[in-house]
Amino acid sequence: LNTDVSVMRMDEFDQVTDTFSDAWMRVVACAYDPNDKSVIPKGTGAQGVVDIATDHFDYTIRFQNTGNAPAENVMLRDVLDGDLDPTSFEILAYSHEPSSIAIEPDGELVIRFNGIQLPDSGTDQLGSQGSVRFRLKIAEGAQHETVVANTARIHFDLNAPVITNTVVNTLVDCSLHSAVITL
Repeated sequence: LNTDVSVMRMDEFDQVTDTFSDAWMRVVACAYDPNDKSVIPKGTGAQGVVDIATDHFDYTIRFQNTGNAPAENVMLRDVLDGDLDPTSFEILAYSHEPSSIAIEPDGELVIRFNGIQLPDSGTDQLGSQGSVRFRLKIAEGAQHETVVANTARIHFDLNAPVITNTVVNTLVDCSLHSAVITL
């Protein structure tokens, strides 16, 4: 953070009598996990409340190699919630072309980036990042107050997986509620 400040003192005739200047620099450091998962629509509140008529969710998994050497391979593993329709899976975007995308019989989405050679963040901050965005429809027959929760695991080579945050959406049938005002 670089800041330059100049202050001018003026007399009663609006003439500048003095000028004071200062400059300072501070390093702003914040911690954040560059490996995360997000969903659109996010929904309202901690439960991520969305209308039951919502057709689909768009998920984004972001990953960053924060190690100290390039990652030769990256694999994303995501056990899809049972209230999502795996046959509706659609890839929307990616930072690096996946070498394979599969939904295993148990409903786990596996996206591989073999040979990605993802540089480490100390060497190449921007190049060390990647992402994939995909869409899934909500399964037929989802009921009022159905909770759709989703977490991914990011594997960099043979290292232990990095577990992302869990995104949560709760389907709510708004027609079951009415506004009430009480004194």
